[in-house]
Amino acid sequence: MLLDNTSQNSLLDTWEKSLSLSDVQKESIQQLEEKCLELPWPEQHLVEPVAQSLLTINNGPKRSRTPIYLPRSNSALSLQAEIFPSSTKMAAESIGIKEPIENTQQFLDWFAKMETEMEREQEDVYRAYLETARFYRNSCDKLLEQIQNIRQYLEKLTLEYETVESKTGSIHQACERLLDEQENFMNLSTILEKNLSHFNELDSINRFLSSPSESICLQPEFIQVLGKIDECIEYVNQNPEFRETELYSLRFRQCMSRGLSLIRGHVIESLKALNSDTSKQSKPSTHRTGLFNVRLRATAKTLRPLIEQIESRVKGYPDYESLLEDCQDCYLYVRQQMLYPVVAENIRELINSNSDILDFTRNSCAYIMSLSAEEYYMFHEFCTNGDEALNKHLEGLVNFFYDRLRPQILKEAKVETLSELCHLLQIYLVEDMNGIDMDREGQAFRSMVMQILQDSQDRLATQARMFIKNEIQAFVAESEDLNCPTEPKTPDQASEAVTLSIRLSTEDDATSPAPSTSTLEVSPALTGLYPTTYMAFWIISKLFRTVKEITFEELLGEALVTTCTSFISASNDIQKEKGSLDAKLFLIKHLLALKEYVTSFDAESIAFRHTLTRTNSQSSSRKSSILGPIIGLAALRSQESEGVDGREELDRILKEACESFVSIGVDGVADSISQEPSNEKQGELQSAYDEFRKAIEERTDLLHAKLGRFIRDVNVEKIFMNQVKGNFLDSYIVFFRNISKEFDRDLLREKFLLPEDFGTWLADLHAAVPAPA
Repeated sequence: MLLDNTSQNSLLDTWEKSLSLSDVQKESIQQLEEKCLELPWPEQHLVEPVAQSLLTINNGPKRSRTPIYLPRSNSALSLQAEIFPSSTKMAAESIGIKEPIENTQQFLDWFAKMETEMEREQEDVYRAYLETARFYRNSCDKLLEQIQNIRQYLEKLTLEYETVESKTGSIHQACERLLDEQENFMNLSTILEKNLSHFNELDSINRFLSSPSESICLQPEFIQVLGKIDECIEYVNQNPEFRETELYSLRFRQCMSRGLSLIRGHVIESLKALNSDTSKQSKPSTHRTGLFNVRLRATAKTLRPLIEQIESRVKGYPDYESLLEDCQDCYLYVRQQMLYPVVAENIRELINSNSDILDFTRNSCAYIMSLSAEEYYMFHEFCTNGDEALNKHLEGLVNFFYDRLRPQILKEAKVETLSELCHLLQIYLVEDMNGIDMDREGQAFRSMVMQILQDSQDRLATQARMFIKNEIQAFVAESEDLNCPTEPKTPDQASEAVTLSIRLSTEDDATSPAPSTSTLEVSPALTGLYPTTYMAFWIISKLFRTVKEITFEELLGEALVTTCTSFISASNDIQKEKGSLDAKLFLIKHLLALKEYVTSFDAESIAFRHTLTRTNSQSSSRKSSILGPIIGLAALRSQESEGVDGREELDRILKEACESFVSIGVDGVADSISQEPSNEKQGELQSAYDEFRKAIEERTDLLHAKLGRFIRDVNVEKIFMNQVKGNFLDSYIVFFRNISKEFDRDLLREKFLLPEDFGTWLADLHAAVPAPA
């Protein structure tokens, strides 16, 4: 069937519209169109020469099998028929017709047929592609359909999964809720069980404490039961909102009281049984005491844990304190029954074996200290608290010693013994003896020692006053006592301390055949003094650091005043026999020695205060200034002393003695120049001046010799000599001032020395003072 151009164009448009091709597809189709513009001849339709040539060409070197395209013209068939008439039929068959084309119509029909076939052949590619595309499209449609089905299946599966998940979550939540409720119920059950356990313990505790066993306290479960009672009481008190807590608290406390009462009964019975068994022993008291101590220590190991149960509950519940006190009182009562006879017997033995009060005190203190330490440690093996009750027990023991020592102290008349006793007792107060702590195990002993020390100090103060009155105040000097000073010590002897014997009367002991003596160790510079001086030294040394500070100050003042009075009395006796200078130097020498000895004590330990002696105003004469360097030899004062201040009295007497010595030393020397000068008596003035200088030389020689013999101190001697020379210079200045009004100054320089030169002359007199022997 032949198609015109319009039909072909319409077919192509329909084709193009039916297919939506991409640019690449369109380009491929364009390339196919270009290739198909000239189609090759089929081999069966080629002419023979051409075929042969083609075969020849093809039989040659195989270059390419690509067919050779021949151009066609509208007269190709006619030309072929003309050239190859024999092959016309064959050619017609080769082109698909039975007969050769003879006319135009046949040709057109054939051509239309061929054109259709060609078009069909050209469209086969497209049709194949179309079929392929349709096949893929159908496949894709099927795939999409399957995907859609799968999607619907998945959606359904998801929906079902969500439904299952929702139901599973609900079940899970329900399970969790049930588990929580189960756990809450279990916790509640545990709490109820725990809370009820404390209340349920009451019955078991009552049954245990009511058991008929006699040694219930020694059972291992007993202390555990007491601990359970504590826990129950604490729990009930911490939860007052529970029902019947007050009732249960009261019942638990009754159980605790019953348990602790069982402990008290067991402890008291054990101690009484131990005491009874030991008392039945037919042995000496000392052996019974040792045996009792051994058994008590063994018993304490079993009783200590039980008593600790009471002690641990006393702080929280004071009602239980009476139970602990009963146990402690029973222990102390048993100890007293066992110890008091032994202690009394030992004290009597010490009294009989030690006639000296010092030995008795020393041995008794050692015994009481060891006994107190032993009692302290044994008591604390029994219990940890109760120091107050223990101290009362120890006070009862030490009173055996105190009751027997105090009468001996009140009878003791020797100051030296009482002083040593005070020193001994003070050692026990200051130091811990034999590793015993005085603040713990030695507390009762310390109190007893303090009381004994007080009695000893009072007795020592009384005897010291009697000594000052009977020995110093009532001292009667003999002729050899006034021979002062004695010959000085040699250089070898001056470097050694001297021990002196002091005579002591014994008025308190009428049966004594002769006065007793005591020794005193002093420096060589203090030898050869009046006897009352050494008596004062001795009594002060015995009182120093043995009596209280205020008592020491009172007694020191009495001793100083009494001793100074004895010095004044002896000085008056010497003045009658040897003159005023010796008397005043005797008094000054002893006052300085007494002052030096007093100031040698430790000022810090007896609360002394260093001061200079109060003097007159700065405008006073040299007569008062002489006491500055002498009395200022570390003069001490006490602010707390009452009554007579012995140091002030000593300073006052020393000041008066020094002023009196200087006055006597210059007396009569300036009489020759004390008259009024006149022009008519110039020769007499010269004679008076020479006489004044001669008197000065003689008086300074005398004073220098006296001072060297009595004082034996270069510095003190210089002070006195300077004071005396100063008085001489004052008299000469007055004399020179008076004669300067009557005579020419140039004339005076020829006959008399100027005051400055006269002072230099005085200073040169005895300037090189030899050292004392």
